Amino acid sequence: MDEIRVSDIKRSDAWLDATYYTVTKSDFITIGIEQDAPVDTIDVNATTAIGTQKATLNGYLPTGDGFYVGNFDYGFWMGTTTPVTNTNSVNVTGAGVVAAGNTFTRTPETLAIGTRYYARSWIKNATYFQNSTGEVSWYTRPLLPTGLFVVDNACVADISWTKGTNATKTIVVRNAANVPTSSTDGTVVYNDTGTSFSDTAAAGSSQNYSIWSYTSDKLSVGWTNETRHFAPCDPTNVNIDVLSNQTFNISWTLGVGTLVTVAVRKLGGFPTDANDGTVVHNDTSTYHITSDSTTLWYYTLFSFSNNTFSSGIDVSLGGLIISCFDEQTNESLYFDVSIVNQSGSETYESLNNTGPLVLNLTEVPLGDHIKIIVSAASNYSDKVDEFTSYDTEENATVSYFILSYIPESKDLTNVTCLN
Repeated sequence: MDEIRVSDIKRSDAWLDATYYTVTKSDFITIGIEQDAPVDTIDVNATTAIGTQKATLNGYLPTGDGFYVGNFDYGFWMGTTTPVTNTNSVNVTGAGVVAAGNTFTRTPETLAIGTRYYARSWIKNATYFQNSTGEVSWYTRPLLPTGLFVVDNACVADISWTKGTNATKTIVVRNAANVPTSSTDGTVVYNDTGTSFSDTAAAGSSQNYSIWSYTSDKLSVGWTNETRHFAPCDPTNVNIDVLSNQTFNISWTLGVGTLVTVAVRKLGGFPTDANDGTVVHNDTSTYHITSDSTTLWYYTLFSFSNNTFSSGIDVSLGGLIISCFDEQTNESLYFDVSIVNQSGSETYESLNNTGPLVLNLTEVPLGDHIKIIVSAASNYSDKVDEFTSYDTEENATVSYFILSYIPESKDLTNVTCLN
């Protein structure tokens, strides 16, 4: 029946028989055209409870305005390629029975780790079959990273790990206050495809690191974490200035993460830690002045913070210290110094000095076969000693070298020159 028409007056059967095919359209009232009965299609909803090898598939069977009557078998088509059909090898069939107006689920537990899947839902009974027109997609979660190592390496935190199975990236989160429990609980310091990272911002602090594997939009389940206390960085830009003939200023720049700088000195060699010698400086300033140039002291500067010392940096003066004195009376003598390189193209001369004379290496000739001439002044005229084949190297520490001889004019007096 295409349409129904109603006359506005009562008609006899004879009239209808005689005039049915001659009645015009205006003699009838149009009720409406023929329509298909509305039937809702089934749905496949977002996948939930996604793990490394399982996920919960969700479907919905509508009422269909009474079209879906009774119970229907349901299931899912699932696979790693799209579109999924009943020929996919990972199908979940015969999952259960559902009535109209209800949801239905299924949780397969043998999925591949960190893999993308697609799925459609379907229902059927003895005479009817229908699948969802929509399709959902998701990734299973990758495995956690393993073998997390956090090492304090000269004020740099070296972090390494083994990548989680089928992970695309690894996310590293740092938090000084607590162990990060989510990828947003702290500062993301790494989010890439590698297996190591160096964190230069951890010096002089305590830090908590947590790491996750990541694939597409999915993090691994749980996290791996480490907590470490990091030493501050060593002082930098260490410099020694000669303020006077016997006074030095040791200056530096505070190391990264440093609370105070501790300067330690001792005789015979550089201090190996902050307890190996005498502490001569322990505060926030960046210089130390010493006037004891008559003894060969070895200095080491340590940064301190977070109850931890840095490895320390040795302090050396690139120069020469020359003294002249009477060995019997220990009287300090005036003396002259001349320093010449092998070719004679570079010279240095200082006259009428009293020891100790401190010479910065930037002031004197450098290289191999440097000739250093030391001559005593008053009462020791014509008493000159020189030594050659002595190497002065830039940034080297010159310890001591002893020269002794008996002056011809005083048989009982020796003169020793130290450098």
